[in-house]
Formats: sequence, structure tokens, C-alpha cells
Amino acid sequence: MLFRSEHKSELLGRAARIFADVVGFEVAEWVTASLFQIGRSYELFAEAMRAFELPEGLTEEEEQVYFDQLARFIVPMEERALEAFEGGYLRALELRIFNRWTAQIREALTRLNDVQYPALRETGGQTVEAAPIAQPEFLGGLRRDAAADEEEDTETEGEEES
Repeated sequence: MLFRSEHKSELLGRAARIFADVVGFEVAEWVTASLFQIGRSYELFAEAMRAFELPEGLTEEEEQVYFDQLARFIVPMEERALEAFEGGYLRALELRIFNRWTAQIREALTRLNDVQYPALRETGGQTVEAAPIAQPEFLGGLRRDAAADEEEDTETEGEEES
């Protein structure tokens, strides 16, 4: 069990690094989705380990050793999940992004630390997802109207006379 848990932990770390690479794309939806997935991966791993069944026939002392071994993996995974969600939430706030992924990050923070992150409903906030803002069309070049050209010509003549 010890080897498998360490191996799974290593694979989880690799997955988190891949999700972190997506953040570099700087696309709002992908950034927040990726940051959520990093934290959620750690959280699910910790939950799965908590659900391990106790082997039959163990003495009370052996059960305690078993739970202590599990705790060596569960606690760090929960801490990593919390750190990932906190980092993701702060990054979303920096980028002024509040979408469904940011809401899920916030809900996860409440699940893992409801003292520091009380439920949004308790603080009065509501989440609403809006359609993305359309990108403006690219300019083919600089365009100036005739009135701006005349105004510039008048300013240039005034400077030459001085």
C-alpha cells in the first residue's frame, strides 16, 4: 500500500504540473478551470484514501499504525488541495475573473476551511454566469477622419509662425 500511495502521489504531482502549464495560456476560462482541477485532484485523492477499508484481523495497535500511515498521505494532500484552491482563488481575483470555475474554487475553499472561507451565501454574494464579451474587430491600420487632419494642420501652422 505504501508504494502504491507514493506512486499515485507522484502521478498526481505530474498532473498538477500539466494543469499549471495551462495557466500560462492566460485564457480566463482555462486559467480558472485549470486552477480548480489542480486543487480538486488533490482533494479527491485525499477523499479516496480516507475511504480505504480497514483490513480484517488487525489488533487495536495495528489499526492505529494503519491509520497513522494513511494520515502521512492524507494530511499533505488536503494541505496541497487547500493551497491550490487558495492560489487559484487569489489568481482569479487578480485577473478579475468570476465564472463557474471561480465559484467552484470558492465552494471548495469552504469545504476545506469553512472558518476562513465561509459560504458565499452567508456573506450575501450570489454568482451569475454571463456570456463572454465579444472580441472587437482588428483594425486594418490607422484611420483618421478629415476633421482630425484639418485640426492637426491648423496646429502645425500656428507652431511654425511662432
